[in-house]
Amino acid sequence: MKRSFEMVTQEIRNRLRPAWSSLPVLLLLAATFLQMRFLFADFIRPRTMRYWEVRSLAAWERSALLSEGQDFLDYVTFLRETIPDSGKVVLPPSSAIGQAGASTSIVFMQYFMFPGLVLNCSDPIEVCLLAMTGPTSYVLRVGGPQPAVGHKTYVPFQDDLGVYVPK
Repeated sequence: MKRSFEMVTQEIRNRLRPAWSSLPVLLLLAATFLQMRFLFADFIRPRTMRYWEVRSLAAWERSALLSEGQDFLDYVTFLRETIPDSGKVVLPPSSAIGQAGASTSIVFMQYFMFPGLVLNCSDPIEVCLLAMTGPTSYVLRVGGPQPAVGHKTYVPFQDDLGVYVPK
């Protein structure tokens, strides 16, 4: 039986059709594996290594370090060393600082200062500080201009960070 040119080309096309239809799938798989490789090398592995390094820290230390960074961890450590567990921590309002931050959130700071009580001062700050500060209260200074607390002694940490402690 003699084959015509058309029959031969049709047979070649039929044999190549499955190969051509799997080519986009193979390209998609190659791109997916390449993307997974970059994701692992640039994102997953560095974070895993960082989390592994901090596994021995206390929960509050890990949280401070991973959520806000080393400076915040140092500040919270300073506060925990300066303020006793029975002390009341008074946070200034964020309007007195000019911007809200981790140190002005009552819920956020309560986690790091537990078991101490964290209170939030409202405007006007001068009146609030006089009313809320007693012999067991500690007023945080978290930056920006804040009024002096006359019946407290200021203990600086760094820059505009510190705490007013009872005299």
